[in-house]
Amino acid sequence: MRGRKPLPSGIKKLRGTYRPHRDAGGLAPEPLDRLPRAPRTLSPKARRYWRELGRRLVGARVLTELDLPAFEVLCDLLGHVDMIRGQLLQLSPRERYAGPRGAPGPVLMRLLRQTWAEALRLAAEFGITPSSRERVRPLPSEGGDLLAELFGFSDN
Repeated sequence: MRGRKPLPSGIKKLRGTYRPHRDAGGLAPEPLDRLPRAPRTLSPKARRYWRELGRRLVGARVLTELDLPAFEVLCDLLGHVDMIRGQLLQLSPRERYAGPRGAPGPVLMRLLRQTWAEALRLAAEFGITPSSRERVRPLPSEGGDLLAELFGFSDN
């Protein structure tokens, strides 16, 4: 497929650009009401990301059941970034950046850059990066006065 990837209807609604007549009728799963337990396969550091980011994504009504495998990969990548950073901190500054081909420092630095780049790419899919978050506006909360929230009125 050429061009930009199609945006899910939920993201379009958050951005305020949704047009029902242009909706292709794609799969639109309901957002999760609560975050499931972290998979046992995740490292402790990855589980921490699962809890912290997951709660925020559920609160923003962005995370769905279909997103959980991709979210697991994101948390796993972020856990690996933390692990690689810890290993790099154990090396002296010289060992981190210099050394013969195949030395642990430069190999870990390259691995860190690759893992971090992949994590950021996947984080953008969830609206976690600053530029992707800037394009998303929160939906009005359920049960509130929609007009008041749309036009900024408050009960105070």
